[in-house]
Amino acid sequence: MKKRNRLLVSSRDKPTSLSKRKLGGTIILLIIAIAIGIVIGYFGQNFFKSTSMVQPINTEKVDSAIARYITLYYGLLNVTVLDKHFEDGIWTANVSAVSRDYLAQLEVKLYDSNLSVFQIVEKIPRREKPATIYEIPGKVSCSQEGKIAVDVYIDPYDYWSRKYDTQIESFLTRFQQRISPIWRIVRTQSMSLSKNEPNTLLALNYLECTKNSPLFLAVRKCIYSKYEMKNTTLNENEILECVQGTGISTTAVQMCVENDGPKQLSEDETFGVTYLGEITTPMIVIDCRYRTWPIFAEVVMCHLYPELEECKE
Repeated sequence: MKKRNRLLVSSRDKPTSLSKRKLGGTIILLIIAIAIGIVIGYFGQNFFKSTSMVQPINTEKVDSAIARYITLYYGLLNVTVLDKHFEDGIWTANVSAVSRDYLAQLEVKLYDSNLSVFQIVEKIPRREKPATIYEIPGKVSCSQEGKIAVDVYIDPYDYWSRKYDTQIESFLTRFQQRISPIWRIVRTQSMSLSKNEPNTLLALNYLECTKNSPLFLAVRKCIYSKYEMKNTTLNENEILECVQGTGISTTAVQMCVENDGPKQLSEDETFGVTYLGEITTPMIVIDCRYRTWPIFAEVVMCHLYPELEECKE
């Protein structure tokens, strides 16, 4: 009896040969089904892509549309489409065009359906020298006694001199321990005004005669403000109000204007021709060797003199 029971248990636990065949067949069918699914999915996806891909309808008009847009909106000439490709209804083109002083490289994107440009990216080549610094040819350093010479050229009737006055003052304040600044009052916009407005030179001469005063900023700001309010050149009484408001002796300033103002103006304009060529305002000349615009003056100073403590912040 014990032997038979042991045999019965053993026969129940072992799978029959038929069960093995069924299991093996199921696995094979499953593998085949997976393989077929993969194949169908791959070819179906490619088929869908090939049948749903948008075809361009304005191929022949793309180049002229790009050229017309860039010339009209950016003022660039000789627009040339170097190459282009089409994907999902959008053209992407590499384009060259001529600006006033350089060859621009652009990437332009536009819709094929209506040839409207929706993105332009300029590819700017790496420069070997900063574009914000002009090295004045043939000039040598004029800095003395450990102070860097800085010449600031302005015209009180020039819009840009007034607009960037805050940047000029910020630059001078930041480096006040390192520089020896000289204000150069010159005529740029004033030249065109002087033909019709006889008072034009008065403001320039008064600035010449107050520029060495610690209160020059206040005088300058007052003259700027009065001119912007009335939009005509200031008469002597209006200018004297600015001088008196700061506490500077008007008597001493008037004597300077009568005797030295025109001479100082002439000297400043001689410096302007020497270091700027064509006089432009506002402009900053550093160490008689480099010139730049006020908006770039601080970064230019730190590029030229990275060892300055003010540039290590």
